[in-house]
Order: sequence, then structure tokens, then C-alpha cells
Amino acid sequence: MSDPVITFVEYSSPNFGSWALTRTDGVVTQIRTVSPAWPEDIVSETEFDPVTGLPVPEDQPLLAPVALVEMSTDADGTRPWQTEERAFDADGNLLRITREMDNGTVSMRFETDTDQDIIYRADPADVVGWSVRTEIRDGISNALQTSSVVRDDDVFVLSAFDDSGAITGRAFLDLGDTYSWSERVFGYYEDGSLASFLRLNDNGILTERTFGTDGNLAEQRVTDTADIRDFEFIDTDVFADGSRIVLTDFDDGRLVERVFDADGVLRSRIVEDVDDAYDYARIEATFDETGALIERIVTPDPVADELLF
Repeated sequence: MSDPVITFVEYSSPNFGSWALTRTDGVVTQIRTVSPAWPEDIVSETEFDPVTGLPVPEDQPLLAPVALVEMSTDADGTRPWQTEERAFDADGNLLRITREMDNGTVSMRFETDTDQDIIYRADPADVVGWSVRTEIRDGISNALQTSSVVRDDDVFVLSAFDDSGAITGRAFLDLGDTYSWSERVFGYYEDGSLASFLRLNDNGILTERTFGTDGNLAEQRVTDTADIRDFEFIDTDVFADGSRIVLTDFDDGRLVERVFDADGVLRSRIVEDVDDAYDYARIEATFDETGALIERIVTPDPVADELLF
């Protein structure tokens, strides 16, 4: 019998802490997270059975020792599962439900001492596009509060929901370095429409966007976190009529503001020599509705002006 193939991927996020994922023959066998917190980081580590893909029962603290286990089989095929195991304590309180679903996935639900229940789902038969799903649900209403998914491409997906079950945020972390981006984060309004978006590319370019309730882009910032481009950031403010102001902070010390009308035509440009790298302090230019130059005013650098005389 050949030795199992073990793979390990990890990712450190500026927004979501550190994540590490271990697979044994393709099945997730460990997830380790380190979340920044005060006074010390929060470390979470979950071990999974390499056969079932579910958390190792000994790793999941129960409210009380298991005193009774009931097994059920869906003989007539009327339920979405084939087998069900229910574990109870000595007082008859339900502790855990484990199911083998019709589609080949398995699930395990833990009753906790809070008003939340934890549900783990696994895909040991590789019949769906994810390996492990974890859900936190309201213990009374069963409403989904948060979920996390390890996809087969080693992308980790985190989702949050409000009391009505509407999604409020979703983050995608590329743990396996499968794509050209490291993080994608979406925020949503109460009606489910997109409110914000963040994308961090592997090359260090960070794009952040906010949207109005009408769905139109309101603000955007592009930041060169890895210093691979000639700017530090580019800010864009978009107004209701479609006009916009673009502010670019260049590495050479220039701060450039450009104003575009609703048709996308450049109407004004202001260049400021913030770091005193050029022989001017400010250049202002205005343009007509066709984009033709109307006026250009150059304010000389005071130091350069003094040298001339």
C-alpha cells in the first residue's frame, strides 16, 4: 500500500489573519487559523477524519458524554439522507446528528451550550465542488449566521448573514495560490445588492470599491502595496451625473487631480509637486467640452525662481 499523499497550503491575510490547510489524498484533514486579536492571537485548529472528511469526534467537545446512539436508515427513499446517527446524553438531550446524504456528502451537527449550533459538511466522495463546509446556525430558528467553505481549488470562502438570512458579506481567500488574486471581499446592502468590493492581486495591486444603493460605482481606490507601479494610490470619486474626479499620488512626488465630465471628457487637470522634485509648484490646465486645451497656468517652484535671479 502506497503512502498517503499529503499537501499543505497556507496564506497570511492582512484582513483575515493566517490560514493553513492540510489535505491527505485530497481530503482535508486539518484547518488551522490564526486571527489577530488583543491581547493575543486566537488560534483555531480542527482535525478531520481522512475517510469521512468530518471533524474527529474526540476533537469536538460535547455538552455531555454520549450515553445513547440511535441509527436510522431511509429505506423508502423519502428523505435527503441515507443513514442518520443521533447521539444523546444520559438525560436524553440531543448532542450530535451525523448523516450520510443521498448525493454522497456527509454532515455532522453539534448542539452547543450557546444559542448556536455548528454543522460540518464534507465531500469524501468528491461529488461536489467543495471539500468541507462549516455552518453556524441559530439553535432555535435554524437561521444561517455564518458559513465557511473549502473549495476543491483550495479557495476558502467566508460568508456572514443577518437575522433575516440575507447575506451581508463574503470573502474569498486563495489559499492554494490558484488564481492571480489573493483576496476578494464583497459587502452587501440589506436588499442583497452589492455595497462594496475589495480585490488584492498577487502582484500587490489592491482595488477597493464602494457602490451606491442604485448599484452605480461611487468611490474607488487602487493602491500599489508592492511598489510595482509608478503610483502609490489612485482615488476616484464618481458623482450621480456620471462625472468623476481622479486623484493620483505618484511615486515621484506629484499629486495629480483630473476632473472628467459625464461624457468622460477631461475638463481640468491640476499637478502639484508635493515632494519638490520638479521646477514647478503647481500646473493648472482647463479644457473645453471637446477636450481641447483652454488655459494652462504654471506656478514656478519658489526655489527654482530664486535661482533664476
